[in-house]
Amino acid sequence: MITNNQKAAKVDVKETKGEIILDEIKCRGCNTCMLACSFHHASVFSRELSSIKVSLDYITGKVSWMISSNCDLCKGKKEFLCIKHCPYDCLSFKPF
Repeated sequence: MITNNQKAAKVDVKETKGEIILDEIKCRGCNTCMLACSFHHASVFSRELSSIKVSLDYITGKVSWMISSNCDLCKGKKEFLCIKHCPYDCLSFKPF
C-alpha cells in the first residue's frame, strides 16, 4: 500500500513487473538515483541521460519525481542501482 507521502512509478519490462516506490518524506532531492541511472545507461554521470527525473522545490521542500519509459530496471545488474545507491533509503521495489 502506498501512503500519501509515497509515489510509485510503474514499470513493466520483460518478465519483471512492479513499482519503484519513492518515500517523499525521506527524499532530499540529492539526485544520486539519477546519476546512478545515467551511469547504468551511458557510463557517464549525467542528469539528462537518466531515466529518473527528480526536482526539488527549495521553497516548499516538495520533491517531484518520475521514471521514464526507457527504464530497463537495471537490466544485467543484480539489483536496482537507484535503490542501491540512495543515501536516504527512500526508494524501494514492490513486485506485482
